[in-house]
Amino acid sequence: MTSRPKFHCRILWPYLISLLPSLSWLPNYNLTWFYGDVVAELPINIIKDIPTGFGNIGAPPVSVTLWQTLLPHAPGLFLAQVLEHLSIAKNFSSKAGYSISASQELVALGACNITGSFFTCFTSAGSLSRGAVLARSGVQTPLAGILIGLIALAGFSFLTPCFYYIPNAALAAVILRAAISLLPGYTHLKFLWCEHKIDFCQCLCAMIGTFFLGVVWGITLSLILTGLFLFLKLARPKVLLLEKLVCKDFRAVGLEPGFVAFSTQESLFFLNAGFVCQKIISKVIKRTSPNRECHSNTIWTEDIQKRGLRIRKLNRIPESSLTHIKAVIIDLSSAGWIDTTGLTSLKNLQLQLSLYHGATLINTAEKEEHNSIESPFSLHIIASHPSVYNALIQGRVGIPFKDPSLDAGTLSSQKLATVENESVYSNPFKHNCFIYFNVDEVVFAIHHDIHNV
Repeated sequence: MTSRPKFHCRILWPYLISLLPSLSWLPNYNLTWFYGDVVAELPINIIKDIPTGFGNIGAPPVSVTLWQTLLPHAPGLFLAQVLEHLSIAKNFSSKAGYSISASQELVALGACNITGSFFTCFTSAGSLSRGAVLARSGVQTPLAGILIGLIALAGFSFLTPCFYYIPNAALAAVILRAAISLLPGYTHLKFLWCEHKIDFCQCLCAMIGTFFLGVVWGITLSLILTGLFLFLKLARPKVLLLEKLVCKDFRAVGLEPGFVAFSTQESLFFLNAGFVCQKIISKVIKRTSPNRECHSNTIWTEDIQKRGLRIRKLNRIPESSLTHIKAVIIDLSSAGWIDTTGLTSLKNLQLQLSLYHGATLINTAEKEEHNSIESPFSLHIIASHPSVYNALIQGRVGIPFKDPSLDAGTLSSQKLATVENESVYSNPFKHNCFIYFNVDEVVFAIHHDIHNV
């Protein structure tokens, strides 16, 4: 006995959506025919009159007054149209499994609006409602745009009287039913919540904004939220405490007692330099102890050694479990650039860590940026990016690493910055801060005790 084939209701949806406006037109037409001219008293809203034809066809009028009126609103209008168009295109492309070119979309959008200006058209972009209807109807190629254009030409020229009695609710139902497929389902929302809560918040913000304020406002709110999260990520980057250093050959080298290593994944600039340096100081004073007691002359601020003692007491960290600080390693390999605020923060960081170690400040008669300092403590900075490496040297943060296998006064062949004489570094910290190009150089310098660390 053969089973009857299952009939899927989805097959009827395109036909029902197409027949809905026609079916809703009949009762309104008969009601008006029976009662006469009582369209204004109908309990539902209908489309009513639609202008026929294209209106004035020709070159758009250009005048100084027109430019003065349009220019203040043009940037916002352009941004809104582009965002709406690209977001809709990416939404449909991700669901259909193809990729789009943003440049090609912008060229098509510009050509469309330039051509439309000769037919007194509004500014146009991708439409979420019309795109959803086409996608729900099974459209696969751009040929549908040509057919829709021909039908629209015929409709605007000859069929506008037939649209008079179509209720607005019927058109809204067609659009809403087609747009449901564009909404993320429960499974996708659950995935976003479990994997990345920031993406979940952005998706929820875009959905709510689109429902209650419109597509443009939904996209705008989502972009604002994205900008806030990006600003927060840049301003408060993660400062990772490294247990080992990984060399080029993926060999992990452990750190000796008294050495503390850190890594940050963001560039060091005015927005996050202070935060990163304070994070490093806080973690150093929790994991190490001063080498010797140092009395500071700054009576208006708390001594860094006293601050470390207070923090360790609050966190109940026994002093006996800590080792004396010897050196701090900062890995800036992921940093692509550094500004003057970042350079100044690194200098101040080196001063604070030296004072925490037990450095002695020496007042000099010469006018220098800082007082000289005597301390066996050393700061090691790894900068793989050429611009960061050069900025650290030219900014007098420290001196570059010298390969002892080469002649004296010659830098490693890997360096892009050259220094003719170390005397150009009048920075009083030049004997305590060293710049490296990669992790291997740090491991080599520490292992051979080149800088007496």
